[in-house]
Amino acid sequence: MKHRSDRFVTLGYLALAHGDCGKHRDMLAYGIMQIDLANEADNTNMRAEAYLCLARSNEKLCDYHKAVSYSRHCLQNQPRDPRVHGYVYMCQASAYFCFGSFTKSLENLEQAMAISKQCNDPGLELQVFSAMGRIFALLKDYEKGLGFQLKAAELSKSFVLCDISTKYQRLAFYNMAVPLVELERYEE
Repeated sequence: MKHRSDRFVTLGYLALAHGDCGKHRDMLAYGIMQIDLANEADNTNMRAEAYLCLARSNEKLCDYHKAVSYSRHCLQNQPRDPRVHGYVYMCQASAYFCFGSFTKSLENLEQAMAISKQCNDPGLELQVFSAMGRIFALLKDYEKGLGFQLKAAELSKSFVLCDISTKYQRLAFYNMAVPLVELERYEE
């Protein structure tokens, strides 16, 4: 491709596709190519998106220190789409969660929730509810965890595209299993 912006967008799609397939090292490689293009263009929007890709791939590769570092770099760059920062807060929340820092994780999830409300992004909001449900279930507050998973399941029904709707519904139902078992509500 001749145009830098087209290459950048294509690399982003390739990174997402490889990440969805579980090929996180390939996702990281595409993120590195993206950051190189963003630096060549000296474009803060591109930099923010590239750092998000790098943060996500490192979080999936369990390199949480790098995930937090790249997330911070992303937050220093202003993207065109404010939802980018929402997804960065989600990534940071996951990294802090894996460090065992539940307070920082919840703070980041609250930031992501604020952005999801501001941008009216139900996909981000659903992911925040689901993450909060998992955190509270691990903290053995099963009622609260179940409440967040029920909100996520209800929100997943509002998606228009069938594939996305069923994907998030399955994820919400899967995440509901732990609190329901712990609350001895086996029939549900």
